[in-house]
Amino acid sequence: MLIRVFASNVLSFDKEVEFSLIPAKSNIRGSHVDRVDSRDDIPVLKTAILYGANASGKSNLIKLMKLLQCIATRSPKTNKEIPYEPFKLGKKVGGTSKIEVEIKIGKFCYAYGVRFNRKLIKEEWLYKINKRSEKKIFVRKSTLKGTTVDLDSVNFKNKEDNQFALFVGKGTPLNQSFLKESKSRNLNSIDEINSVFNWFDEKLNIFFPKTRFRGMEFHFDKENELSKSITEFMSYFGTGVSGMKKRLINPGSSKLKIPSKILDEFIDEIDDGNKGVIASDNNKYSFAVEKSKNGEVKLFKLVTTHLNSNGIEVEFEISEESDGTRRLIDFIPILVDLKKTDAVYLIDEIDRSLHPILSKGIMEYFLDNLSSRQSQLIVTTHESNLLDLNTFRKDEIWFVEKKDGGASSFYSLNDFKPRNDIDIKKGYLNGRYGAIPFLSNTKELNW
Repeated sequence: MLIRVFASNVLSFDKEVEFSLIPAKSNIRGSHVDRVDSRDDIPVLKTAILYGANASGKSNLIKLMKLLQCIATRSPKTNKEIPYEPFKLGKKVGGTSKIEVEIKIGKFCYAYGVRFNRKLIKEEWLYKINKRSEKKIFVRKSTLKGTTVDLDSVNFKNKEDNQFALFVGKGTPLNQSFLKESKSRNLNSIDEINSVFNWFDEKLNIFFPKTRFRGMEFHFDKENELSKSITEFMSYFGTGVSGMKKRLINPGSSKLKIPSKILDEFIDEIDDGNKGVIASDNNKYSFAVEKSKNGEVKLFKLVTTHLNSNGIEVEFEISEESDGTRRLIDFIPILVDLKKTDAVYLIDEIDRSLHPILSKGIMEYFLDNLSSRQSQLIVTTHESNLLDLNTFRKDEIWFVEKKDGGASSFYSLNDFKPRNDIDIKKGYLNGRYGAIPFLSNTKELNW
């Protein structure tokens, strides 16, 4: 679970800002909080919704987390620059940027962060934390002249493990993370590093407006639950879709909407016994490719079904469905995943192409059905119908606004201490909490 995010000199964030999912003192909707087992444990909110005007910086929170995920788990090739933008509206552009997150994995909490520029990661650190203390796991510092690694607090089983860990740390390329290098070099003697890497790699899921959920085709045979869940959700949300099916298609079919040369190259890149998903340029069409161990290739696609007036199923292409239905189809596996596993989803513009009732329905379903898991759903939105204190806590509603100098900052609805019976939506649209666009007088446009 994500506890807090700190950032400075990156994207639209200048001086250090903080986004927090630590709950305020309140007994309202206690099921929205991952509760503590001991006095030192850190409670965490299970959801947050973030509002702001266009270009205010709310999407940059999601981009920030994507950047840190890439630094932690992927990293650029040696001698390549770290692909990001520092804050551009300050007196001096460039310098060192910083991102740090506090996360909760099971019963343990960690602080992981980096200070960096485009050429190198100057400092990287990992601490095990609780409410009252912190324990250093590692601190790595690099310059163009060399790297130092502090592992003094780690209790290694033997001298060899210690020496190998130092060797890996000092040998980590300047533009890459020790976290990633440890995984690549099979450094298994520091459990905390593996836990944090796996959280970034497996538990943290980030969706932008154009992101599509890929690979559902591979789960239909093994997990009948997914097919059932899709049918139930489509009925629940009133889309008219009665179900979804996996269909085998001919690789030479004209319905592929993908040039044969590109498809052939994609298939050639898949090793025997592996799978892959390829999409068209406009992202409307996707196809699953399965290659057997003996090189036999099968292509599949998903189709939706609707019941006609005689109660008979009629198949439709996914591309024939509305933008809203396609968006829902992408969200359903997310809700299934959140229900089955401990996962964190950050979704930018959850309301894109969705009716306001559907956006709220997704959030309510999450909150009503996932109280027993360490799952988390964090979204940005313009949908003011979500501003409802009968659904959310005050500390779950956040705003982002740009100051006069162009830097974004976060603040919570809880900072305003509104009464529980107040109309939050009306107050927000009237500008009481900021984070809305302020338009000039149309007469000044000289139309």
